[in-house]
Amino acid sequence: MVYETKNIKMKNDEFWFNDFSIIFNNERLIEFFPSSFMNNNEKLNSLLRFSIIITFVLFLKNKNYNLFIIPIATALITLYIYKFNTIEKKQDEKLNLTEDYENSKCSKPTEDNPFGNTLLTDVSNYKKKEEACLIEENIDEINNHFNKGLFKDVNDLYGKNNSQRQFFSMPNTNEYGVKNGDSIKFANWLYNSGKSTCKEDTSQCIVSDRTIN
Repeated sequence: MVYETKNIKMKNDEFWFNDFSIIFNNERLIEFFPSSFMNNNEKLNSLLRFSIIITFVLFLKNKNYNLFIIPIATALITLYIYKFNTIEKKQDEKLNLTEDYENSKCSKPTEDNPFGNTLLTDVSNYKKKEEACLIEENIDEINNHFNKGLFKDVNDLYGKNNSQRQFFSMPNTNEYGVKNGDSIKFANWLYNSGKSTCKEDTSQCIVSDRTIN
């Protein structure tokens, strides 16, 4: 059986309080339970969507109007979590703004380089490049940059993040210039004896009689 597929463009969903239509969006109806692949807004939206669905099903069976307390309570709880996270995020950004500007310790995800890898422009640039930031501390930002403009199939219930198999942060992400970075330091530690080899300097190839004896 052949199914007709429909591609949708990934976008960063608004929180339901800012755009309530997202709860009943046709492209989001199957997202009624939080998963690790969702950002914070999508998780909160899915909780409210699930509470509405379960309330509707139970009401059809029991005809109990008290059930409508469930989505109301869920809406208040998700709204509180959203407001709390927003305030906490603003405070963290304010506290870290000066420190990040003066002394950046890692390369944060960007739209052009969400995983913080070394680019060809970095290899030819002698300006020091910081290592990529820890993925677990920037997972939402990485996913937002990676998913921007990405088309996905709404009919796929599983494996929606398969495209990320080809993209990841390399073990070494701080290469810059042609003689800098951890890989060069590691190579020197392995092979650099501190003096020229016979191949580099032919005078080192001469073996004295004393050495032979």
